[in-house]
Order: sequence, then C-alpha cells, then structure tokens
Amino acid sequence: MNDVIPGCRVKEKVLFHGKNIYDQNADAAEVRKKIGMVFQKTKSFPKSIYENVAYGQRVAGIKSNYKLDEIVERSLKKLLCG
Repeated sequence: MNDVIPGCRVKEKVLFHGKNIYDQNADAAEVRKKIGMVFQKTKSFPKSIYENVAYGQRVAGIKSNYKLDEIVERSLKKLLCG
C-alpha cells in the first residue's frame, strides 16, 4: 500500500512465490488480489458497510449488482451467524 504514498521508497524485497512484490513491473492490483492485509486497528474505507464488503469483489472484476448483493448478504450473514 506504500505505492500510494508520495515519496515513499522501499529498499528491501518482499518475495511472494519467488517474485518481489515491490518490483517496478509488479502489478499492485494483482498483488492485492492475492495477499490479504490484517491491520492492528480496524480500518475500513470511508464508505458504507455494503461498499466496504463489495470493494474486493469489484476489484476482482465482479460488476453485476445482483451478484454483489448476494455476496455481501452471504458475507454479512456469515459474520453475524457464524
């Protein structure tokens, strides 16, 4: 996520499946699809709960509002009901 911070530089390598995720040729969107982030403090996007849950699916290419509705509902039910 450092790629969105102006002036931020990375001096070392972070390898994922043998490839440096900070390489100039690395696709940040592809890296984010494959590697999850766990933060010490909850940090959601400044959007609705729906939009926060649907965000990753949109990045993954799901465009159908019907499909997004299903995914968000299923995800929230799992969260609340286990």
